[in-house]
Amino acid sequence: MSGTLTINVVSAIVQRNTEIIGRMDLFVVAKLTAAGRTSESKTRIVKGNKGELVAWGERLTFNIPRNALADARLYLEVKDEDVTTDDLVGVAYVNLQNCLVFNGGRNAYEVRLHYNNEDAGILNLETQWA
Repeated sequence: MSGTLTINVVSAIVQRNTEIIGRMDLFVVAKLTAAGRTSESKTRIVKGNKGELVAWGERLTFNIPRNALADARLYLEVKDEDVTTDDLVGVAYVNLQNCLVFNGGRNAYEVRLHYNNEDAGILNLETQWA
């Protein structure tokens, strides 16, 4: 039997600029690993600059076995879309072990983004398990 994990990518404040001229074209890639399988989804692109609040308010949905949620791991990448290669702005990990037991399966996370072991900003998420 499986369930649905919905991740609401709320907003971010990035502290790393990957553009020389102009604004960044930011998006979030979410990779969920559970029961030995990895699923991936990404948000739409939103324009933003270093130090300003960037809002997506976008829901990403993953179907996973109920018994696998305790070991589930969420890997997040904030990227800047470019013509040739997307630039990595920062990464974060979320352990979803407590997702089922607190707040009826609803939780909010403020996770630190890192790039080369340095602070790259904050990413705000909400999760819901059904």
